[in-house]
Amino acid sequence: MISKKIRLTAIALMFCVPVLSHALSRMEINSYNTGDILGKVWKLDEVRTGQNPVKIARTAGENQLYSLIFEAERINGVAAPNRYFGPWKGGEANAISIGMVGSTMMATLFERADLKEQEYFNYLGKVYKWELRNGKLELHTRNEGNAEVTLVYSE
Repeated sequence: MISKKIRLTAIALMFCVPVLSHALSRMEINSYNTGDILGKVWKLDEVRTGQNPVKIARTAGENQLYSLIFEAERINGVAAPNRYFGPWKGGEANAISIGMVGSTMMATLFERADLKEQEYFNYLGKVYKWELRNGKLELHTRNEGNAEVTLVYSE
């Protein structure tokens, strides 16, 4: 009786593991199609810089801060507090580059402590790769010291 249960379990695993493995691998990363990111309002949730990720906190009035919209060959969005825009290009194997970003010149009453606007623009200018992981857009970039930084956005 026990050996029959073991055999049935083994047979079930032979069929279930490959199917589950395939489903999980497809869910994790959706790549090579920039159409997946076009026309959506992406909001920055987190800046991953090594061991100290920075979570972007928003109040009700700050809903659009650090947003990003990809259009055919241009990006635009709202930083803190300025609107910005610039060119972008996609490439093979999730390569991406964002050109020089221009912005409005509104004065701010206070500078955010979690992420300064100019620092955000510098990150955008050094983006080299993008990924979609579980519905979140990840832009891979570098900081001033050339260390890896990941900007994580949600819709």
